[in-house]
Amino acid sequence: MVITVVNGSPRSNGATATILKEAQRYLAEKDGVQVQYVDLSKLEMRFCKGCLACYRTGKCAIADDEVEAIANKVKASDGIIIGSPTYGSNVSGLLKNFLDRAHFRRLARRADDMEARVSPAAKEVCRDPGNVERETNHLIL
Repeated sequence: MVITVVNGSPRSNGATATILKEAQRYLAEKDGVQVQYVDLSKLEMRFCKGCLACYRTGKCAIADDEVEAIANKVKASDGIIIGSPTYGSNVSGLLKNFLDRAHFRRLARRADDMEARVSPAAKEVCRDPGNVERETNHLIL
């Protein structure tokens, strides 16, 4: 089983990354689980142009960055964990840009057999690094 963990925070070592790395460590200890970690802050992503090429061809027209390759990794995974800080009551701009460019919406239309679960704790912000272990225990489904 392959699980892809995506850090959508612009801070590589912030609270979101700390929780995601703990989830990665926990999952990596399980037999038969391979974990891939993607830190979006390390990418130089261009913005979606709204050309809709992804709807016509299944691929993003922008080919000079790593977004398409990472999106393919995520699509091929058996499970994904996406983390983001809450900015303005929404995900970070970094994660939003990735989701726009990765054109998962097209994939979601064919996902009747998939089930999405979000732990209530995943919606909370871990403000104190000392609470990471306690918060992480609630994130494991």
